[in-house]
Amino acid sequence: KGTFDRILVYSVLHYLPNAEAAREFIYACLSVLNPSGSLMLGDIPNLDRQRRFSDSKFGKRFDAEWAERKATLSPEHSTRDQIFAETERKAPYLGDNFIFKLLADTRRRGMESHVMGQPEGLPMCYSREDVLIWKHD
Repeated sequence: KGTFDRILVYSVLHYLPNAEAAREFIYACLSVLNPSGSLMLGDIPNLDRQRRFSDSKFGKRFDAEWAERKATLSPEHSTRDQIFAETERKAPYLGDNFIFKLLADTRRRGMESHVMGQPEGLPMCYSREDVLIWKHD
């Protein structure tokens, strides 16, 4: 119960089973957001962005270096990496269409919304992004 000035949803959307469930979750968050409040949807694995990156020259070099680095990880890290890889495959709806539709829909409803690139240096910065939505008072 209650309302909030700020809500942070970090690394959550890819655990939801489909786009409809993700939208319902996002709009439930927005429904308890105060006027002038903001919602940050962080660490969204955008599969389209990941494909574009992996197809680029830089992405191919990065992926090769990452594969070499992963080969040196301990079994514990390899197991954790496998869990995250399987989870992401279960959320194929998270891509450009989902994000752009969310931006358009929230803007039609009178809110501001923007895609925020993740800072370089974060482990998945080339395949994930953040969305900031805020209400006007």
